[in-house]
Amino acid sequence: HLHHKNDSFALVDFGVRPPAMLLECDIILDKDGYAGFAFGQGTDYNDFTCLTLDSKNHCIHYEGTKPSDLEDTLPFIKTNFHFDPNVRYHAKLVAEKEIVVLYLDNAKALSSRIYHSIDGAHIAAFAKGTDAAFCNLTVRIPQK
Repeated sequence: HLHHKNDSFALVDFGVRPPAMLLECDIILDKDGYAGFAFGQGTDYNDFTCLTLDSKNHCIHYEGTKPSDLEDTLPFIKTNFHFDPNVRYHAKLVAEKEIVVLYLDNAKALSSRIYHSIDGAHIAAFAKGTDAAFCNLTVRIPQK
């Protein structure tokens, strides 16, 4: 579980992201906040970029911006998705080099090119302004 205080930012770093991977988990969001996956180099998490499940505006989006600017930045790409509080949604994140596709409940997909997300970049889960739970997390890496 990632917990917030008011509008603060919580993050769990999973370590270096493989160039190709499939991550699956269930995500439960409270209302009116942001949670999802963050990508970036080093340990200054405010420099990470966010692939966001947005229960405040009922959409999924990618900004290419730092977490502190989430509310004030128009997304590069977004798609509508209605989030109900405390409902379990199944997320599938498929990454191949810089192309990252997020599937939600096998009903919606958001595809983006996430620069600086490989070659030593980390992947993390985050929550901002909401409580979020990431459950049953699995990661698969294809064999060469």
